[in-house]
Amino acid sequence: MIISQAQTLALIAQYVPGSAEEEVFQKQMLDLVKLAPDFASRHRPEAHLTASAWVVNVARTACLLLHHQKLDRWLQPGGHIEPQDPSLAEAARREVSEETGLQALNLLFGGQIVDLDIHLIPASGKMAAHWHYDLRFAFEARNPQDLVQNQESKALGWFRAEEVFMLAPGEASMTRMVQKMLI
Repeated sequence: MIISQAQTLALIAQYVPGSAEEEVFQKQMLDLVKLAPDFASRHRPEAHLTASAWVVNVARTACLLLHHQKLDRWLQPGGHIEPQDPSLAEAARREVSEETGLQALNLLFGGQIVDLDIHLIPASGKMAAHWHYDLRFAFEARNPQDLVQNQESKALGWFRAEEVFMLAPGEASMTRMVQKMLI
């Protein structure tokens, strides 16, 4: 894996939590990375780090969401970190490209984490239920019209804040991101 334990610990430690919930997430993520050299491996049965992207338009009035096929929920693009990913932010960028077709993306905030979330992924087929410790990065789409839907999603599109709240009512994670990133 290109992404080192030391770099990952530093990146997570630099993040300033915006809530008590995020403070708990940060501590749990730091503990995971300290205790598990394979912290990003999808083969860790209980929990592993993932990377996702909150993609906004240039005006920051809309964000990109996809309706996840397996989870049947509206989410931001993201997923597993691959051994060849040069950084955690680049893992998130790769996921955006794979899931939405967008290539022209500006990484925002110097590649710092913009949100942390820990969520349970339900069992599916031979895969047991497990936890995703999600590191979220922000990107701006230079060509937001270049969307290409893949098999992982039922739909994808650009949504304003009020639409996000209707698509994901009561989702604390989505509410945090809208408050942080959209006008």
